[in-house]
Amino acid sequence: MKKWVISALVYLVVVVGAYYAYSSIAGEPTDEADHSNMQMEDK
Repeated sequence: MKKWVISALVYLVVVVGAYYAYSSIAGEPTDEADHSNMQMEDK
Protein backbone atom coordinates (compact mmCIF):
# COMPACT_ATOMS: atom_id res chain seq x y z
CA MET A 1 0.00 0.00 0.00
CA LYS A 2 2.86 2.40 0.68
CA LYS A 3 4.20 1.89 -2.82
CA TRP A 4 1.18 3.49 -4.54
CA VAL A 5 1.13 6.37 -2.04
CA ILE A 6 4.76 7.17 -2.79
CA SER A 7 4.10 6.84 -6.52
CA ALA A 8 1.11 9.20 -6.27
CA LEU A 9 3.14 11.80 -4.38
CA VAL A 10 6.01 11.59 -6.88
CA TYR A 11 3.53 11.96 -9.74
CA LEU A 12 1.95 15.00 -8.08
CA VAL A 13 5.34 16.65 -7.53
CA VAL A 14 6.29 16.02 -11.18
CA VAL A 15 3.01 17.48 -12.48
CA VAL A 16 3.18 20.57 -10.26
CA GLY A 17 6.87 21.07 -11.08
CA ALA A 18 6.17 20.81 -14.81
CA TYR A 19 3.35 23.34 -14.49
CA TYR A 20 5.56 25.86 -12.72
CA ALA A 21 8.39 25.30 -15.20
CA TYR A 22 6.04 25.83 -18.14
CA SER A 23 4.47 28.94 -16.61
CA SER A 24 7.87 30.47 -15.92
CA ILE A 25 9.04 29.78 -19.48
CA ALA A 26 5.79 30.91 -21.12
CA GLY A 27 5.66 34.12 -19.11
CA GLU A 28 2.66 36.38 -18.68
CA PRO A 29 -0.05 36.40 -21.34
CA THR A 30 0.01 39.36 -23.67
CA ASP A 31 -2.70 42.00 -23.98
CA GLU A 32 -3.39 40.88 -27.56
CA ALA A 33 -5.45 37.92 -26.37
CA ASP A 34 -7.52 39.98 -23.91
CA HIS A 35 -10.99 40.47 -25.39
CA SER A 36 -12.77 41.19 -22.13
CA ASN A 37 -13.10 44.92 -22.83
CA MET A 38 -14.65 44.63 -26.29
CA GLN A 39 -18.05 46.21 -26.79
CA MET A 40 -20.80 44.62 -28.80
CA GLU A 41 -22.43 46.80 -31.44
CA ASP A 42 -26.21 46.78 -31.73
CA LYS A 43 -27.51 46.56 -35.29
